[in-house]
Amino acid sequence: MIDRDPALVKFRAYRDYISIRTISRKHKSPQSFTLSRPSFTDLEADGYLLLDDGYSFALFRLIEDGAMVQIDFTWLVKYSDNTLKGYAETVVLGYDRLAQWIWDSSEENGPETWSMFSPGYTSQRPRLDFSSPGAQETIRHVLAVPVLRHKLTRAFRDFFQWPRTGDHVISFYADWDRYSFTFRETINGQDGICGGLVLHHHDGLEKAYYEVHT
Repeated sequence: MIDRDPALVKFRAYRDYISIRTISRKHKSPQSFTLSRPSFTDLEADGYLLLDDGYSFALFRLIEDGAMVQIDFTWLVKYSDNTLKGYAETVVLGYDRLAQWIWDSSEENGPETWSMFSPGYTSQRPRLDFSSPGAQETIRHVLAVPVLRHKLTRAFRDFFQWPRTGDHVISFYADWDRYSFTFRETINGQDGICGGLVLHHHDGLEKAYYEVHT
């Protein structure tokens, strides 16, 4: 389930990377999510960015013509019995203010920490939910292959820009292919479109491409 509680998002700057933690009424992120500074350049160029850190992963999306950034976190912890447990959380932040802090923090004697409040989920696009165990495993397979990470990021950007209607969720699940997904749309709790986000890779991963099948 996606956590819709308001959240405090805390950033810490290092020379080469930025770390993120979240605190809400229900949860405190189990660890920091770390990403390199050049990742923000990729985000601004593509509008989407899919990253992992340890067992957790996050999908960054620029929304509202780049004025806001939506981050869909899946926070996961691996236990001694090899099970993964955690939760999904979405935050929406003003991107101009975040980008300015990232720039300032790279300067000598620049600020090292910064916090921003996310008032809750307010996107006009459907929520993309990867909280199922099968989707988590597929995401890890894709992120292990850099060329596929970029192809999957573009697929999310190009294929799922559907107008949002009420509580609109697209939930992803594992498919028979290790790099592909099935998905199910729900709108206000009612089932919508079902289909697959399928990687076609008959000629190798370099020439592979994603397509949506419904």
